[in-house]
Amino acid sequence: MVKSFSGPWDVIGDLNCIKRSEEKCGGRAVSECSVNYLKDFMSNIGAIDLGFNGLSFTWSNRREGLANIKERLDKCLCDQEWQSLFPKAGVRHLCNANSDHNPILLDTHLEPENPLRPFCFEAMWTKAEETRLVVKHAWQV
Repeated sequence: MVKSFSGPWDVIGDLNCIKRSEEKCGGRAVSECSVNYLKDFMSNIGAIDLGFNGLSFTWSNRREGLANIKERLDKCLCDQEWQSLFPKAGVRHLCNANSDHNPILLDTHLEPENPLRPFCFEAMWTKAEETRLVVKHAWQV
């Protein structure tokens, strides 16, 4: 169907399959057959995965502990022509508390995020008087 369409195109949503084992966490091991299905489909239609920023996975079975399975099922695919029209396009994985899927947002002019270093507390700070004052002030606000 996609091959018969002329002009630039993109598809966004729940594709319900993954193309790499890194797109799954938990549960059974990923079979080569299951990842090849999406890879072959994309190759046959000339699709490009726009990738993502944000959370690694878009779906979870919402179970606890070792029973929890997470996967990147939601994606945005496009053809080369669409990508050349929107060279700064990108996808963001957003947070959601009410569904088993996290929403994804296609931004046609995505600005690169500044990767911030995660905060790490240094034990040596507890020895500095300034730290005690900063913490005391923060708790008074």
